[in-house]
Amino acid sequence: MSDSFPPRNLLEADPQTAALIAAEERRQREKIIMIPSESLTPMAVREALASSFTSVYAEGYPRRAMMDLPPERLADIDEQLANYRR
Repeated sequence: MSDSFPPRNLLEADPQTAALIAAEERRQREKIIMIPSESLTPMAVREALASSFTSVYAEGYPRRAMMDLPPERLADIDEQLANYRR
């Protein structure tokens, strides 16, 4: 274990958990899983869950006006920031 804080990665922070995750990844890759409740998570979803957005806290529902906007307007950061700052 190194002296850096916070630890740089899971292997450094908790080698046993890192080994358990590696074993589960190997099991999912090498076995046919026929259990309906054990569906595999797509890599894109796993990448999103591992992103810095997991540190962002939010609760509740978006404003009704936002729910009616098309995706390209929701993705317009300048517009959304201007609405937020009103």
